[in-house]
Amino acid sequence: MPQQPGLGGQRQPLLYSAAVNMPATDFRRDLRTIGGLAVLLVVVTTLGAGWLAHLLVPDLGWPTAFAIGAVISPTDAVAATSVGRKLGLPARLLTLLEGEGLVNDASALVLPRSAIAALAASVSVWSVAGSSCSPW
Repeated sequence: MPQQPGLGGQRQPLLYSAAVNMPATDFRRDLRTIGGLAVLLVVVTTLGAGWLAHLLVPDLGWPTAFAIGAVISPTDAVAATSVGRKLGLPARLLTLLEGEGLVNDASALVLPRSAIAALAASVSVWSVAGSSCSPW
């Protein structure tokens, strides 16, 4: 699958910039909470969105449904952080939001690739040849 020029080149510099500006001691202090929020919630949202996609379109296979769920599951942490700053949220809560955004984006990069790999593994040459040779 070819890389999309807009998607591949923009996310990494944003992640790097956010990681450099994130206080390391605050991130380490809240690592368990950040990891739980980011990874667990993204995986649960991916599974839920995949299940809903499969429910709405029954002909859609599970790997394809989960690939769709993985693409739409991550949230925009920059928006949440900027709204939190405008509302005057405490610094520790803002640190949680920023850290969750970093780890969330990392898991958002891994999940779609894993779902697409599962989709590719579910298709075999024999299933394609069998369906194209079938008279009905």
